[in-house]
Formats: sequence, structure tokens, C-alpha cells
Amino acid sequence: MKTNTLKYILLLSIISFMGIVACEHSSGKTSQKINQKNDQKNDPINLLKTPLQEIDSQESFSLSQVKVLTLGSFHDEEVWENAEKEKWFGIFRSSKEQYLSEIIVNISRIFDPITDQDSLNNKTGWLVESINKDDCVALIAGLPFLNNHKIEEKILSKNEILPNDELKFNYLGIDYKLFATGEITKDSLDPSFYEIHNYKLFLKSTKNGKEITDKLVETLNFDDAMINILFAGDIDNDGILDLIIDTSRHYNKTEPTIYLSKPSNSSKLLKIVGRHSTVGC
Repeated sequence: MKTNTLKYILLLSIISFMGIVACEHSSGKTSQKINQKNDQKNDPINLLKTPLQEIDSQESFSLSQVKVLTLGSFHDEEVWENAEKEKWFGIFRSSKEQYLSEIIVNISRIFDPITDQDSLNNKTGWLVESINKDDCVALIAGLPFLNNHKIEEKILSKNEILPNDELKFNYLGIDYKLFATGEITKDSLDPSFYEIHNYKLFLKSTKNGKEITDKLVETLNFDDAMINILFAGDIDNDGILDLIIDTSRHYNKTEPTIYLSKPSNSSKLLKIVGRHSTVGC
């Protein structure tokens, strides 16, 4: 009996240590050259509750029925019960093509090494899987106009747009420009380290003969992270550019946010339809 107890304690200690190590490694999400101030507690729950207005200028999610997920393992509050019953479409990359396809998503409970340390029998984490083995950028449910189709992905020359920088490109015959504003403060001792404040990311193009500039992201500062463009292509199959952007401002948080052209009004290029907010630990 004592031997079994010692084995249980040893196993629990190993699992806890692995969880802590995983958290430490997850913090290296972005370029080490960006050295922003830590102005928010590294608390998973607080990170998930970051107000939307701190991240983007578009008002909340008017398309409340839309759901977004990514594949992988997550904490309890990052997935919901019966999520596998939704009608899911996945944005996939294979070695030959990119495409949107309806898929079956398998979701099960797993041991969370961060929150389930008190008991090996307590499983509050989630595992989100798909039988499709191609690289999955994101999963979307709740949009009735989605359909299976090939996507011509636009490979951008850079995925991070710093203040006072811009990126011009053409997609399916339409010219676009991504550009950013804000302030960069360099470290006087090491110019390769800097802080970014009052950051705004914009997309500029022409729609129905009218020039439009959308503000995609707005945030006051960062914590060792940077806005990252994850995918550019026609997701909703209307011949116009759509984007998936990681809008997280914190190194321990990921936030793939989906911007689509089809639900936008005449004065906007894109509309946010959903995002999946997750934290490492």
C-alpha cells in the first residue's frame, strides 16, 4: 500500500513538472526582438477576459451564432459542451493546395496538467481533433453560406506589419494595402529591443468603386507579442480577400480572429465573425 502511494505521488509530481515546463516553452511565441512591458498578470482566466475593445475597433460579434475553434488541447473554458455537434468547416493546407471543407470534429475530455494537479482522475481539459491530417488553420461553424471549395492562398512577404510599415499586394485582380501606425521606442542600450505603443493595423482597398480603409486591430501596447497574419485568401468564396489574424497582445495567449468580406456592409471591406481565445498556462 505504501509503495503504491509513493508511486502515485511520484507520477503526480512528474506530470506537474511537465505542465510547468510546457508553459515556460509556450512563452517563446514571437520574435525575441520585441521586448514589451509586462502590464498584465499572467493569469489564464484574466487573459481570456481581455475586453474586445482593447483589441479591435469593430463592435463585438453581431453574428452571435458563429463559432471558431482550432485543433489541439485546451483548458476547460476554451471549449464548450457538445461543440462536436456543430456543423464545422475547416480551413486546410496540404502539400498541393489550400481548401475549405466540411469535417467531423472529435472533442473529448483530457487531463489538464495545469488545473487538474490535485487528482489524476479529474479531467477538465479538452482535446479537439479531426480525421483530416492536413494542416488546419481554423475551424468555423454557424455560417450558412460556407461551402467546400479550393482556396487560392495569398502568401504574404511578411506576416507582421510594424508601425510606419506597409505591404502592398494584389489578390484575384484586386489591389490591397496593409499598413500600421503607432510608436516604436528602442532600448538605448540595445537597439534590437523595442516597445510598441498605440498600435493600429489597417487594410485599404477599393469596393464598388469606392476606396475604403478598415481598421482591423487596435491595441495600446504588447507583452512580448506581436499581431500576426495567419492566413490570407478567399475563405467565403466571393472572390474577395479574407484574413485570419492572431490578434493577441500577450505572449501566453493566442487569438486567431477571422475576418470575412461576405458579411461586411458597403462601408467595410471585412467583418469579424469570430475568434478562438486560448492561453498556454
